[in-house]
Amino acid sequence: NFRMTDLQCAVGNAQLRKFPAIVAGKQAKHERYVAKLKDVAGLRFLQVQPGSNHVPFRFAMLSEHKDEVSEALEQAGIQTRGFFYPLHLQPALRQYANGPLPVSEELSQKACAFQSTTASPTEISMRFAASSAMFTKSAKWPSPVPTAHTCGPRSKR
Repeated sequence: NFRMTDLQCAVGNAQLRKFPAIVAGKQAKHERYVAKLKDVAGLRFLQVQPGSNHVPFRFAMLSEHKDEVSEALEQAGIQTRGFFYPLHLQPALRQYANGPLPVSEELSQKACAFQSTTASPTEISMRFAASSAMFTKSAKWPSPVPTAHTCGPRSKR
């Protein structure tokens, strides 16, 4: 029946007091990752739109060379994951698709992500010092034409 006990409510209320600090910390780490990786040729990032409440649980990057980027990060000790597989391509849902969804498909093919919220700022700096060397060695790919992918409020239609 999805009811919560009094104890669960008390714990939830206590956690809600921490929520603004948790969000601020995740956003600060996301900004730090962008700052550290913005000059790496061939990488693109989500651009957070003004007025949105982006709370990242992963740091996502897009590249024409996703496998090489993932490998460079893995060599530096940063475990990556692929992006979400498009729902309209799932076998059980294909019958409901009304055609291709190119942005969803591009994100699935070109994006990789790593968890961004557990490392301390010192760990982040150490990881990026190691991974920048890997990127320098691996970055033999041409820089693609930038395409903006955004997260935030949708425009009114």
